[in-house]
Amino acid sequence: MPLAPYINYAIIAFLLMVLVGIWFNPSTRISLVVGIVFLALVAASYYILKMDMRTPLDVKSDDDISS
Repeated sequence: MPLAPYINYAIIAFLLMVLVGIWFNPSTRISLVVGIVFLALVAASYYILKMDMRTPLDVKSDDDISS
């Protein structure tokens, strides 16, 4: 990718500036707060339901099938 990884840092900085702009605009502040709460709930449910500990289904390899 051209300009990697510097373009990634520029994009992160741009997105942070957008979030700051949303915070200072009173008509969009509530959507920022609701979005942050929603993301926190999704992240908490991921760890509470232990989805990070789940393993994929046991898939048989070609060696198991042929024998």
